[in-house]
Amino acid sequence: MDKETVRWEAEKNMYSGIVTGIVGREMHVLEAEDGELGYTKAGDTVYVARKHPLFQMIDEKEAATLRYGVCVHEALHQVFTNFSYMQRSIRTLSRTKLLKTELDIRMYCIFVNLVEDPAIENMASSVIGGPPLAALGYTIRKIYELSGDFQKGCRYPIEEVINALIQFGDLGILKGNFSFQSARGIFLKIARPFYDAINEMDPKKRIDAVFPIYAECARLWAGYSEKKKEEMKILDIGTGPGFFPMILSEAGYTVTAVDYTEEMLEKAKENLGKYTKYGLERVTLQRMDAQNLEFADETFDVVISRNLTWNLEKPEQAYQEWMRVLKPGGVLLNFDANWYGYLYDEEKKEAYEADRKKVEEQQLDDHYLCTDIDRMENIARQVPLSAMERPAWDTKVLESLGVCSIQTDSEIWKRVWSEEERLNYASTPMFLVRAEKNAEQSFQLGDVTVRRGEKYQAASEDGLWYPAAKPGDMVTEGGPVVAYGRIVREPEYNDRKEQIVHYWEKRSESFLEQRRSELANPIAKRWMKEIEKQIPAGRRLKILDVGCGAGFFSILLAKEGHEVFGIDLTPEMIENAIQLAEEENADCCFRVMDAENPMFADETFDVVISRNLTWTLPNAEHAYGEWMRVLKTGGVLLNFDANYGKEDVADTKGLPEAHAHFKVGNEMLEECERIKLQLPISRKNRPAYDVAVLCENTAGEIRIDTSLGKRIYLEKDEFYNPAPMFSICAVKQ
Repeated sequence: MDKETVRWEAEKNMYSGIVTGIVGREMHVLEAEDGELGYTKAGDTVYVARKHPLFQMIDEKEAATLRYGVCVHEALHQVFTNFSYMQRSIRTLSRTKLLKTELDIRMYCIFVNLVEDPAIENMASSVIGGPPLAALGYTIRKIYELSGDFQKGCRYPIEEVINALIQFGDLGILKGNFSFQSARGIFLKIARPFYDAINEMDPKKRIDAVFPIYAECARLWAGYSEKKKEEMKILDIGTGPGFFPMILSEAGYTVTAVDYTEEMLEKAKENLGKYTKYGLERVTLQRMDAQNLEFADETFDVVISRNLTWNLEKPEQAYQEWMRVLKPGGVLLNFDANWYGYLYDEEKKEAYEADRKKVEEQQLDDHYLCTDIDRMENIARQVPLSAMERPAWDTKVLESLGVCSIQTDSEIWKRVWSEEERLNYASTPMFLVRAEKNAEQSFQLGDVTVRRGEKYQAASEDGLWYPAAKPGDMVTEGGPVVAYGRIVREPEYNDRKEQIVHYWEKRSESFLEQRRSELANPIAKRWMKEIEKQIPAGRRLKILDVGCGAGFFSILLAKEGHEVFGIDLTPEMIENAIQLAEEENADCCFRVMDAENPMFADETFDVVISRNLTWTLPNAEHAYGEWMRVLKTGGVLLNFDANYGKEDVADTKGLPEAHAHFKVGNEMLEECERIKLQLPISRKNRPAYDVAVLCENTAGEIRIDTSLGKRIYLEKDEFYNPAPMFSICAVKQ
């Protein structure tokens, strides 16, 4: 080995120690490939360049310091980046066709990095100090100085966007020095979401914030910004006195504006003639019902509305109509508020009355006194949306219509309202719902093509799901059904996984509270008694808790002196488990890991244990095989579960008032029921199915106990489980 290589190996070893100290677990530094300066990904490895064009411009001492800074930077990615969530987000966006090509995915990853890098550098001081922080600072400054020589020209607009982001982001947040005016202009259009993203501490939210940035840049890249305004067709629904047509026509757009009342249309005509220089030249006014539009399908590029949806008798039908008249790829913009929610909510009523008092104290015009408030409240009581929580309701409806992309902005009022409006309507803040229509033109069902908006008879093909009368309905035969979005087949394996993870993410907080209470309850001792019946006694065991959730079993077993590893696919559950173990002073090790694919060597554990997990798995047979694989010969698999496929999870009639399910809410329980129905194990006869699978996976003695629930759930309290639980104890041969 030559001297240079020896020095490089020593340098890598030094960096490995530094990175290990920053990350808090054993890490390795390897040589970067493909001309990269440095990079990292999920795992225990950081990559840094041994040679790079940048190093040719500086001496070896500077190059070594720069490599040091690169190592520190990538180590911080390991600390502040949720890699699994990033991968899931890319899969989700690809599956929903928000990322449509390999180029889309590659560019999206670039944008993720461009947001992550400055965010992480901003957070560096909270994790490191001394030489590592100094090396990081040196590296950022040096790369910024040297980067100019590489910015010789841009062939495509997207490269100019990247140049802009690099200049303002990764290579100097506040030092923007643009070679191209267009790059600067593009960056200014996305500056706000970019800065919001890099200042976000939560890695999930930071990654989520990337897509609007990417989407905006993609639109600019595709030349949408150059599209002639007069070619765009905009529909303003419920135009009232013509506010949107006035500002849009002045900006150069062609607008069709509709309203149900002739009086409003006359006022709009008057305002357009009085306050715009174009009058009716760019605006067409028509009397029309917002819930029954008289336009052909796919007529408009944009549908816009303000303060209308709340007072419609059939708002769901209205949304169907608005999406129908949109072109594929078109955008719906709906500005509204929970205007009369105070009629149904005491807290909102108090906030509303506080607004009235504050307006009076500041001697401002009370906007509510400018209307016939009694009449308006009477209308509000007769329409459905006054009692709904919005924009959550809007999002749910649009999802049921198969909309490609839905975004809500609950801060829009801060940017568009005057100070007087903010004070008048503080308790009813305006929100924006933005929905993009799927760009697909038609759908193929076997030999039948179904077009958007077309009524069809649902085929009886197994596993084919359709948008039905309401969200969650499954149509297996009959009809008719109207298609406004994608026809979705029964979810593939990975799709199911994502659905399940997303669901348990939402329930993770309630699980933490429930498990904390359960540990302090006599039920904990009953569970330990059941476990101790089945596992070897008198020695310290190495135990794997599969689907550990918030760590209930892991903590119980660790307190008994066992070495316990808890795994769960949901990162939030693992975070909660770590927190609860610290509270209970229990020494456990928790990792984010797939229960169906545990990343442990063969014959690692004395015991594998699980509770209420198997029924949630897309491939339970494979899971059983893996659990037996990681068991030592003579080891014990202990699985507590129930035949939940035969139970209606959403049926709470037999549960006590204090039960945890009432805290979860019907919506979450119904979502659980929908996911459950997609899983093959829900159609199995259990535990007979489990026994048959285990017999094929080297299990020797198998013990079944179907009376478990009667010994555990003695009281009908918050922990009560009416489903007949069973235990399966299988010994590996």
